[in-house]
Amino acid sequence: MLVHHWERETARDRFEVLWDEVNAAAVRTLGTDVGSAYIALLSRMQDAFDKQYSGFPLSKRNGLG
Repeated sequence: MLVHHWERETARDRFEVLWDEVNAAAVRTLGTDVGSAYIALLSRMQDAFDKQYSGFPLSKRNGLG
């Protein structure tokens, strides 16, 4: 997605579709070893994101600024 340099609205819309697909796949794994590993991965990713961007205002971190 990053290499396409889409307009902001197009990129947002396509990301929303991707996000919905990822969430649907994640829901299917709940209660399984794969689901537990996925949740652990997301937790580590969130921690890394928070550490990397902790000095930036939230509006800058989520692309609203």
